[in-house]
Amino acid sequence: NLAVPAIVPVSRDADIPLSWAQERLWFVNQLEGESGAYTIDFTLRLLGNLNVKALEHAFTQIVQRHEVLRTRFEIKDNKPVQVIDTNTTITLPVADLQNLPDSEKLVEQLITEEICKPFDLANGSVLRVKMWQVATDEHVLLFAIHHIAADGWSMSVLIGELSAYYRSFLTSSSVDLPELPIQYADFSVWQRQWLTNQVLDRQLSYWKQHLTGAPPPLELPTDRPRPAVQTFRGGTEELRLDPLVTQQLKKQSQESGSTLFMTLLAGFVVLMSRYSGQT
Repeated sequence: NLAVPAIVPVSRDADIPLSWAQERLWFVNQLEGESGAYTIDFTLRLLGNLNVKALEHAFTQIVQRHEVLRTRFEIKDNKPVQVIDTNTTITLPVADLQNLPDSEKLVEQLITEEICKPFDLANGSVLRVKMWQVATDEHVLLFAIHHIAADGWSMSVLIGELSAYYRSFLTSSSVDLPELPIQYADFSVWQRQWLTNQVLDRQLSYWKQHLTGAPPPLELPTDRPRPAVQTFRGGTEELRLDPLVTQQLKKQSQESGSTLFMTLLAGFVVLMSRYSGQT
């Protein structure tokens, strides 16, 4: 076993490579063109008296705290690199929908349109924030982040820190958040330096061996042929499980040492196997 080195801060003067995960998403962006398929979105309904300036301040502070939220992805010497902007200010214009008919339906439409807008990874921000006022004391807040800069876990961190900065601005108090000893760029450099030669060869050999003979795409009994190029023009089907089934699934997950997501995914895979006749 090879010792894993510690992640340490690196100079921002040299070119900073993308992490492997970032490079995959960047490659897909180059291959398929700009799209909203890799947008992570989160919508909040804010009730009560809202201080918009405090909220703008909170978002600006979060972007300053996390370099990845003010990072662009340019090409230099035929390779993608991270370009971290020094200062980024978030403005939060509020669209007033209070006197419009069926404002709830309209705001849902506007949210969908905003989520589907592509990101310009080389020139634009990886974070978009929009807000609509639907009543005197009610606002709908949307923030959308490209997956190259965040994941599902990141959203809970962002919301928690947003609340902390918002409260501190209103109360003129300091923010009780720990200092960040490293940023994502430091992790990217560390990953590239560690996953080289012997470590990388071992990782690649493992997956090449385990993926040998991997099955082709599932031959599902669809009512029309697959398109030659994936379009993401899918739909959403909602299914609500009753509390008893949910409780049993959570218990099964705990007993098998897995998450609820893993258990549900296993059930979905079995269903696909049944309909396709493939393992």
